[in-house]
Amino acid sequence: MDLNENEAAIATEPLEMFHSENRYRDLAFSPDGSTLYVITDLSGPAQAIGGGATTELWNPGALPEFRYIGSNSTTP
Repeated sequence: MDLNENEAAIATEPLEMFHSENRYRDLAFSPDGSTLYVITDLSGPAQAIGGGATTELWNPGALPEFRYIGSNSTTP
């Protein structure tokens, strides 16, 4: 993310990459930076995809893994 001239705020709108009905609790990157591990809450309200709120989480109490495979990769 780019910061403004004072480096006190984001200069551009953030890009939403992981749109889901989960409550993300914490995250960690792999040492090489290619994998993002996220811990989700067991329960609680989250923003619903269609608007409003939901308490039916998609991955309650899970550790989803997101891998960057590159913009020109042919791997599914």
